Amino acid sequence: MVVTAIEEPTTSTLTVFPNPATDNLTIRFTSPKAGYTTVQLFNSMGISILRFTDISVRTGEQTLTVPLLSTSAGRYTLTLELPAGRQSVGVLVK
Repeated sequence: MVVTAIEEPTTSTLTVFPNPATDNLTIRFTSPKAGYTTVQLFNSMGISILRFTDISVRTGEQTLTVPLLSTSAGRYTLTLELPAGRQSVGVLVK
């Protein structure tokens, strides 16, 4: 195996509030690159139950609101896929 490049570590930050949530989640993050993002919510079995794709992001701090629609109460993992990498955080839905 030959390594030709090493990616710089992602400097993006991800916070989700309120947590626990009921109707909506607010996602705050910093993206080092402009592009498109995908937000997914996974249940405890790893099944994607909500997916929002092709959300345009710019470089810098951003805030998104994600409607939880008819999401049942429970523990979930929210994953944010940015142009510079992927980050996940645990979320509790009441």
